[in-house]
Amino acid sequence: MNSKLKNYTRDNVRNRLEDADPYTVIQMLMQGVLENCSYAKGAIEHKNMEKKGHHIGRAQAILESLIVSLNPQAGADATDNLIGLYGYMSDRLMTASVELDTKIIDEVMSLMIEIKSAWDQIPMEARQEAHEVLGKLHAEEDAAHQQEVQRIASSA
Repeated sequence: MNSKLKNYTRDNVRNRLEDADPYTVIQMLMQGVLENCSYAKGAIEHKNMEKKGHHIGRAQAILESLIVSLNPQAGADATDNLIGLYGYMSDRLMTASVELDTKIIDEVMSLMIEIKSAWDQIPMEARQEAHEVLGKLHAEEDAAHQQEVQRIASSA
């Protein structure tokens, strides 16, 4: 990719992130995994090991971001399942990198497409409701934290 296109793409992503709600950020992360897997496949096919390593590493970093973004309060079983699945996908990418196996990357991409398809089908109303609930939870956590800080400060 030439530098002008790279800069345009980076700026476009940055602009989209500035205005994005949490739902859209997760969509963008999932898309990032798919794009980096695709680039890694191309790099393997063209025997460009530097680019292969770069794109596999980026896909794994994004998978880690997806793990960190999970909210156990939203459903422990679903969270545990996704943590396991994202971890599996990251491990498979490492295997694909070592073995130079594009079929393994296809497997990871297929899993991500399934997850992303389900995510993309969440209705707008449900997204807004979840965003409001999380906002309230964060406000309650912040208030409890502030009370604890004040309690500690007054006892010191």
